[in-house]
Amino acid sequence: RRGWKCRGDQPALAKGSISFVDPADDVCAFVRRHGNEQILCVFNLGAREASIEFDGAKPVSIPGHGFAGVSADGAIRLGGYDAWFGRIA
Repeated sequence: RRGWKCRGDQPALAKGSISFVDPADDVCAFVRRHGNEQILCVFNLGAREASIEFDGAKPVSIPGHGFAGVSADGAIRLGGYDAWFGRIA
């Protein structure tokens, strides 16, 4: 439920265009854009921990989505079957 509320609070998640990022293995990632806002959505579809790095991008986590993924030093780290949502600065 927290994830659905977070989606409603972010216009880019509800109305934005979508472009997929090409990460590796069991990670699915895409950027939603609406106006000047860009939100990066990253999902680990596998049971093992995963991380993805973004050269030059500084993703900033959006609180309140209910998942445990974290971002630090341009990388996003996810547990198994985890997700992360954040703005691209």
